[in-house]
Amino acid sequence: MAILTETPINKLLIAGILPGIVLAVITVVIIFVWVRINPSIAPGRYHSTWADRRRSLADTWPSAILIVLILGMLYTGVVTPTEVAGIGAFGALLLALALRKLKWNAGLSALRATACTTAMIFAILIGRDDLRLLHNSHEGAPDDRRLRCRPEPQSPRRRHSHHPRLLLREHVHG
Repeated sequence: MAILTETPINKLLIAGILPGIVLAVITVVIIFVWVRINPSIAPGRYHSTWADRRRSLADTWPSAILIVLILGMLYTGVVTPTEVAGIGAFGALLLALALRKLKWNAGLSALRATACTTAMIFAILIGRDDLRLLHNSHEGAPDDRRLRCRPEPQSPRRRHSHHPRLLLREHVHG
């Protein structure tokens, strides 16, 4: 996404914090209202002791440490976002292997899903480029004046010429 919009990745990550919080609040409100309307859909109450709660938290520490390390490296700028992604994926793989949670079927399924998602993303990018070339060929735009995410500043003389040949002539001759 950052490459397509020519936006720094760290700004995109920070921009996702507020929508994420808003989405979480909306989800909680919807669940709360839904359970108030129909209490039978909610699970029954389960009373647990503090010892049970501490034991259940013990299973979450490896993942929590990985998340804190990754976010810490990202926000302090120790490594680039691409490197953080690689470190996070490798760390998750190591955790799954160390905790013996990774099974062959699950690993192959994850690889298959990743390949499908990657293929879809590339299909979208190729389609975008094809549409851009098609649009530019019908508009008479020179090859180096392709559509961009941000408009380029134009000279006052060029701003008022609307004919494709005039645009090409001005572009070639200055």
